Amino acid sequence: MSSNWQRATAQTISKILCYYTNSSGKMQVIRVPQSLNLNSEKIVFPQQRIFFEAIPQGQLEIYTASVAHPRFIQMIPCQNLQVNQVPRQLTEIETIASCEDKSA
Repeated sequence: MSSNWQRATAQTISKILCYYTNSSGKMQVIRVPQSLNLNSEKIVFPQQRIFFEAIPQGQLEIYTASVAHPRFIQMIPCQNLQVNQVPRQLTEIETIASCEDKSA
């Protein structure tokens, strides 16, 4: 039982933020079997963008959204979809706003 907990903890620690855009003109169904926050399947409309978390070894599976028979299109490693996070820097507007809050 402790091994299941250890695996779940390790997956939570090693999650990555991923980004996918449906650049096709058709609805797609995506799934990440090893995902941490994406339900088993998600519909992505044409030109829609989506963020999701997954383990680095995860694979994004993409299917056409068909009522009768979804058709497999492609599989993309989640590492290829990983968002490169840049440390947040204060902008001039944020700095001014924080100064105004302190004086009030």
